[in-house]
Amino acid sequence: MYQKQDDYDEFGDQSLMLTEYRPRRKNRRPVLICFCILVVFLTIVIPVAIVVSNRRHGSSGFVAPECPSADERERVDCYPEGGASQSRCEARGCCWGQPSTQGPPSCFYPVNHGYELVGGLQRTPLGYKAALRRLNTPAMYGGDMQNIEVTVEIQQDYRLHVKVSDPKRPRYEVPEAALKRPLATTLAENPLYNLTFTSNPFSLKVTRNSTGATM
Repeated sequence: MYQKQDDYDEFGDQSLMLTEYRPRRKNRRPVLICFCILVVFLTIVIPVAIVVSNRRHGSSGFVAPECPSADERERVDCYPEGGASQSRCEARGCCWGQPSTQGPPSCFYPVNHGYELVGGLQRTPLGYKAALRRLNTPAMYGGDMQNIEVTVEIQQDYRLHVKVSDPKRPRYEVPEAALKRPLATTLAENPLYNLTFTSNPFSLKVTRNSTGATM
């Protein structure tokens, strides 16, 4: 049966009204919260982390010097050429403090300057060997090697031999025959001194067994 065009148009309009899709509004609140958290992180957390890092490492990126407060006689002169002042001393990355007695230097090395032990202390037939890596501290005179090797030989009861070298670049050394000294082949049995090692920073302390005095 033939249907009128008016009836068909009315039926089509009803179909469009029934099938019309209206999308829901998206909830933007989680996105807004995440954005606020990100802004807070960038404006507060990161600057605080930078300030803390600068206090620890200094503005130049070096490790901040840790100045010893122990026995002043343990100080090592950091400005041996003379003319030291507080500003010159601290610019070199060293510690400044007037000693209470005459003798100890006013400008001295911090306790965290130098090298650190890598891989532990190794025993050798004549003593010890240590591989060292330079700490991130200012170079006092320039040209510091990043990696060095220290060999300690307890050659005789009254003689200790300490050698510092670059393991990657051999250098000229005076032949043993030219030194005209007894060649050590075994470890000394009864040395008159005692050795004390620290790992970070690396240090070697030699003391007399008889008096305990540091040499």
